[in-house]
Amino acid sequence: MKANHNSNIKVGALLVKIAAIINFVIGGIAFLAGLIAFVGLLFYAINLSFLGFLVILAGMVVLILGFVLYRLQQLMRYKRSARNSAVWSIVLGIILMSSLSGILALIGGILVLVETNKKIKK
Repeated sequence: MKANHNSNIKVGALLVKIAAIINFVIGGIAFLAGLIAFVGLLFYAINLSFLGFLVILAGMVVLILGFVLYRLQQLMRYKRSARNSAVWSIVLGIILMSSLSGILALIGGILVLVETNKKIKK
């Protein structure tokens, strides 16, 4: 029984979606922790409230990367944009390589890119 060629694209898109969800959770937790630290320590210690502000910024960056990964996952469904989405997913996977979400985005992007290259050669 021959496997469906779209299954690799679906699996790759699912891995990128899982990476985006992980980024949403981690970014949301970091954003809320930084917000609590910023507001709570604003009246007591200026240096620690600045640290809370930096944690807020880091959480926002992770949330933005999560939104980008989620949008790339949505674009992987279409034939025209699957290849470009896979390349950008690989780039973000390399940037986020130290985390689980980066590894998932990298693997998902590679799966989709290999599958789109197979379809182009046929």
